[in-house]
Amino acid sequence: MKLDKEELPHFLVTVCLEVHKRLGVGLPAQAYRDAVAIELKHREILFEKDVPFTFDYKEKTVDTGEKIDFIVEDLIILSLVAKKPGGQDDKERVNARLRLTGKEIGFLVNFQNSDLRQGIKRLIVGDAAPEMPHRTEPGLQGLTRSAVPLAKPGKIPEPKSGSARGSDDEQKSDSIDSSD
Repeated sequence: MKLDKEELPHFLVTVCLEVHKRLGVGLPAQAYRDAVAIELKHREILFEKDVPFTFDYKEKTVDTGEKIDFIVEDLIILSLVAKKPGGQDDKERVNARLRLTGKEIGFLVNFQNSDLRQGIKRLIVGDAAPEMPHRTEPGLQGLTRSAVPLAKPGKIPEPKSGSARGSDDEQKSDSIDSSD
């Protein structure tokens, strides 16, 4: 199955979550790699496993002696580890592999997190920044999520006049009376 850049990351996260749900924590990284390969095959996602990591330097090929866990759909590098969370070394290795192979998107997945969502890191290397529509829509330049004022707890802001919600009388008439 050939997937595009927008769909593929979601499928990869789903695959990793499925493997983690079935296997849990405590296994060696190779067990998770084999299970992810089985799951990718089952979902008909194209991939290469244990790809030799080589790159060109001054018109010569350099063989690092290491392997890239997965190259998925010839777009994404997927690197799996099973160790206590906290180190930056694996993240830097994936970034280097992205830079030197010309791939833009990589995932580092640490299966030793009890909540795997905390163990999945998406890495992007490339000339162009990823699309972020919330930053390019007219009138929203410069806004970040934290710049939006939040309502005080327990108090709902009043709607502005002329809003689509209608008047207070209309809202009251739409409510359901549970005293029947």
